[in-house]
Amino acid sequence: MIIKGTKILVSDNSGGQITQLINSHGQAKLGNIAKVSIKKVKGRKRVYPGFLCYALIMQVKNKHVRKDGSALKFDTNRCILLDNKKLPIASKLTGFSTHELRIKKMTKIISLTRYCF
Repeated sequence: MIIKGTKILVSDNSGGQITQLINSHGQAKLGNIAKVSIKKVKGRKRVYPGFLCYALIMQVKNKHVRKDGSALKFDTNRCILLDNKKLPIASKLTGFSTHELRIKKMTKIISLTRYCF
């Protein structure tokens, strides 16, 4: 679970590198959409420092237990950046997508990732 003010790494090619969580309803969990601010960028791309956008939480350090009893735990907190229509800004995503995104019917995001488990 991620709380307000947490720094989150970006795992797409939108240009953002580090974001900070600004607003989420309660605590942001795996598969939730939250409002973030870009803190650090990689070159000049689609985003810039101070840019406000939405982010989909893809990986969390805290253990996430599924209904079947299996658990997921990642090394870092990672997200992908979304525009105001909740579509990805990037054209390519790095890292993994989880089955929770398939349940929430985010097929556009699943199609951009390489691995889904």
